[in-house]
Amino acid sequence: MIAQKESQPLHFTELQQVHWCALGNGLAEWQARAAADASNSGDEPTLILLGHDTRTRDLIDMALPSLKLPKYRVMEVGSVDAQIDWAEAGFGVAIVPAFSLHPKLNLTSTITPLPDFPTTSLGYIVRQNQVLSRAIKQLLHWVSEEITSSQQTR
Repeated sequence: MIAQKESQPLHFTELQQVHWCALGNGLAEWQARAAADASNSGDEPTLILLGHDTRTRDLIDMALPSLKLPKYRVMEVGSVDAQIDWAEAGFGVAIVPAFSLHPKLNLTSTITPLPDFPTTSLGYIVRQNQVLSRAIKQLLHWVSEEITSSQQTR
């Protein structure tokens, strides 16, 4: 007989609601062209997205039809910082969490809120009565402070 330890239920503690935005020039024009049914002008937009090895990519992929772009190319990168850099360099439009666009970045590209994208909760999951280490508590405190300060400076 194998003894099985009874596991405690998991609890989610929310830190922040995540909202999405598009960073880059040309999104409004591409959407207007698509709405006017301007067939294949040869200029497909490039969306700069995180690679498929990230959990957020699944959320983004489900919401892409809300952009109402019939055709687009995808450029996959490994980090949100890379998305921002490529969009600022003019290579396309990056879909990023709004809190990642800190005012100190001095961005020159257009920022378009994406209210139709799913707002998801950023948080952490722990077992009931689990004690968090001091290091994890400090990390969560820093994340919360950064999110709060980036919202206040907008």
